[in-house]
Amino acid sequence: MIDEFPDKIQSGLWVSNECFTFINSKGNINYLISGRVMKLGNADKKQFILGYEGKQNRLYLIDKSL
Repeated sequence: MIDEFPDKIQSGLWVSNECFTFINSKGNINYLISGRVMKLGNADKKQFILGYEGKQNRLYLIDKSL
């Protein structure tokens, strides 16, 4: 284990070897690089990370109702 932070993660995805993208229990979309958590935005409802497409630099999210 390299680092630890006190946040409950709802959904997460390793985008690269150094970047972990996740949604926490508050609905914040964050990413973690080198021990620093940076905020990307907010999810308006409970969503899950479906995937990441590097060519377009897009993170795809989905909710339970699709």
